[in-house]
Amino acid sequence: MAKDLAPGGGGDNGTDGPAIGRSWAGGEKPDLNDLMTTHPVTGERGIFIFAYGSLCANPPPGQTNRYETAITGFRRDFAVQDIFYRGTEEKPGLTLGLDVSEGTVVPGAVYFAPESSADKMLDEVHRQETPKGMEDIYRPQIVETNIGRGKSVPAMAYMANPESALYVGQSLSKDEKAAQIASSYGIPNNDYAKRTRPEGRIGKTDLEYLAMTSINLEDAQNGDAYLSSLTELAVQKREEMINSGDPKQVQLAGLLAEMEQDTAVEKAFKDRIGVDVVVEAASKMRPGAAPKIDPGAAANEGDYGADQHVVSTEGVLAWLAEQRAKKADLGKAAPGDEPPRRAVGGP
Repeated sequence: MAKDLAPGGGGDNGTDGPAIGRSWAGGEKPDLNDLMTTHPVTGERGIFIFAYGSLCANPPPGQTNRYETAITGFRRDFAVQDIFYRGTEEKPGLTLGLDVSEGTVVPGAVYFAPESSADKMLDEVHRQETPKGMEDIYRPQIVETNIGRGKSVPAMAYMANPESALYVGQSLSKDEKAAQIASSYGIPNNDYAKRTRPEGRIGKTDLEYLAMTSINLEDAQNGDAYLSSLTELAVQKREEMINSGDPKQVQLAGLLAEMEQDTAVEKAFKDRIGVDVVVEAASKMRPGAAPKIDPGAAANEGDYGADQHVVSTEGVLAWLAEQRAKKADLGKAAPGDEPPRRAVGGP
């Protein structure tokens, strides 16, 4: 049930719109009419949605305008466990959420969709933010942001929901969060995520999500120092996995590196955590010293994780070579065939 926490409209020019502070229960989808407002510059009726994570890099369908912006009074952090997009029930990842934090500024983007396509944007974003098993991790709330020219607008944002069983807030240290992000992955199987994946790619890592968000904000001259430092710390944690000498950790690092090929995280950190780096580290491991690895340790749906059977150092190298060969085969076309197409867009 929605709650009005503040009276009045959202714009600085007295336009009608949702009240700043109005919120809904965890997982509840606001009625489109409750979000409608008037664009203070164009005069169009429509809705605004504030983006602070993956939406910054992947504009939702239905939007017609994007503005680099920021909101005040909240902090962005990996405050919620993710068992769908960036983790599993057995090994949860972490995802971003907003918590109240007086005086703190959160850089991001705000999207506008006119009345004719507002339902399309709302439906897609809400579907993305309420995946199966994680329906209540966010609660929609109206925040005040601006679109330049001194014009403020009311925008819907997805706040972390402290009442969700998956909420972690500040219970984990920055170091613990970095370690969890460095080793987690899930399956992007909604329309939004599929648009950003190369054809044939199954997994999506938590580190890719973090790096993609941080790099995109920096490219927009709207960087977040916390996300930048957390990205560096998570990369260091991945390096520790690669150089651990533990076949299980090395194999997982190889799996993650495969998933990250052709993504923002590989482009930025290929020389530190890329596939070739993992292969080199595996080649230096003591032959025959590796314990048997549980086939389900890093398993997930799809081709990745289907043959997690490594039992030795040689097995780690063979498995990595096999995965690289599979990727190479994706790029080969039979005579007369068109080469495989990749999905439009990307981090």
